[in-house]
Amino acid sequence: MASEQENRPERVKAMQWFLHDAYIDYVAARVLLLSGLLKQAAVLSSTAIEKCAKAVLAMRGNPVRRQHLKASHWSALEKEENFGDKLNHDFVELNQSVYRLRYSDNLPIGFNIVIASREFLAELDYSLLTILSCYKFALSGSWRPSGYESGIRNQDKNLLAENYLLSRESADTFIRARPQFVYEVRRHALGLFEATYVTEMPAKIDGFGRQGLRVANGFNGPFETSHFPMSGSFLLLVDGLEMFGSEKW
Repeated sequence: MASEQENRPERVKAMQWFLHDAYIDYVAARVLLLSGLLKQAAVLSSTAIEKCAKAVLAMRGNPVRRQHLKASHWSALEKEENFGDKLNHDFVELNQSVYRLRYSDNLPIGFNIVIASREFLAELDYSLLTILSCYKFALSGSWRPSGYESGIRNQDKNLLAENYLLSRESADTFIRARPQFVYEVRRHALGLFEATYVTEMPAKIDGFGRQGLRVANGFNGPFETSHFPMSGSFLLLVDGLEMFGSEKW
C-alpha cells in the first residue's frame, strides 16, 4: 500500500519527472556505451543515477538541489527499502567521479578512472532497471506505463540491445561474451593521459575502483593498463594529442 507521502500529488509529479529524465539519460548512455563512446556514456550514466536519487528525495519531501551526483544522493538511494541494499556502492562512486570528465583541463593531479564498456553496461542496466521497476504511476485513476515499461512493450532496440537482464543472461556471461572497449584516464603532473583500447581478457584487478595507467617506475614509464589490450587497438592521448603505444608505454 502506498504511504501518505507517496500519495501527495506534488511529490508524485516531481518523482515522475525525475524518473522520466533518468530513463532518457540511461538509454542514451547505453547507446554510447555500445558505440564505444565511454567517456560521454559515463557522464550520462552519472546523471541518470543522480536523477533516480532526486526522485527518492522528492518522494520524501526533501529539498532537491540542482547539483550533480554526490554522497548525499548515494545516501538517499542506500536508505530506500525497495532497492537500497541491491546497489553497488563502488559503481555509484565511479559515477560520481566521471562527472568531472566534462572538463578535461580541470581534473586534479591524481585523478584516475577506468571504464570497461560491457562491465559498466551490465551494472548500469542492473542499477537503473532495479530502481525503475519499483515504481508505478497512475493518471485519472488508471495505471500508465513509464518510459521504461513502454520501451519493453514497444521492443525499443536502444533498451533491449545487449541487455543481459532482459535477455535473462548472467552478468558474468554477458561481460565475457565478446571483447569490450576500455577507457582509462589519469592526471599526472606532466599532463592528462588517456588510453582507449579493446580487450577480450578479464581485468587484471576486480572492482570499479581499479587503477588505470599506473606508473611502474617514475614518470619515465612504463604505464600499465587495467586490462590487456588487443593487438593494434591501443591509442594513447597526452593532453589531447595522439600518441600510439602498446599496453605498457
